Amino acid sequence: MSESKNQLSKEEVLHLAKLARLELTAAEVAKFRGELESILGYLEKLQTLPRVAGVAQPSDSASHWRDDAVEVTPGAAELIKSTPQHQDNLLKVPKIFGE
Repeated sequence: MSESKNQLSKEEVLHLAKLARLELTAAEVAKFRGELESILGYLEKLQTLPRVAGVAQPSDSASHWRDDAVEVTPGAAELIKSTPQHQDNLLKVPKIFGE
């Protein structure tokens, strides 16, 4: 960043716009420059907050994962045969495009 910690140059705003694949007018560059500087100022304030040693969990319960188990699943041929309309290894579905 240029000048002070929170101030962006016009070139920096244009560089960010290019990275975001945006084409900005001069008015938009000025507008977004102010908005981005405001966001950076807020982030700077957040950096001054005391750090917490651990990350708070939303609940006291531990994660409940299911046990890994080998399960037999039907093969593709069985799944295709269980459909209402099929031919060979293909499913028949209603047309969605006109002829």
